[in-house]
Amino acid sequence: MPKKLRAMLPHAAILIANMYIVFFLIDRVNSAMNFIDNGLTKGLLLAMSLIVLADVLLPRPRPRRRAQAKRAAPEAPVATETPAVPEAHRAKHAARDDGEAAA
Repeated sequence: MPKKLRAMLPHAAILIANMYIVFFLIDRVNSAMNFIDNGLTKGLLLAMSLIVLADVLLPRPRPRRRAQAKRAAPEAPVATETPAVPEAHRAKHAARDDGEAAA
């Protein structure tokens, strides 16, 4: 069974369940419309039951664990050199250090 169809099964079951809730509420308000005791709703109940059974019984893909994902991912290179300090900052810091020593 394709992955997309497998992913749509829970959504289809939720959709049909919501339809049943609406049919039940309409039937409570106006029982003459006969939504619950109808051939269409019996077919929807059968479809929802089959969808839920297929969703539960079909195997799901195994999720990747974090450790497996870390081992599979390449490691980022680690910088071994210290970052370079621009010359303008070096002179500023040197002047400040001299002033503190004289005080």
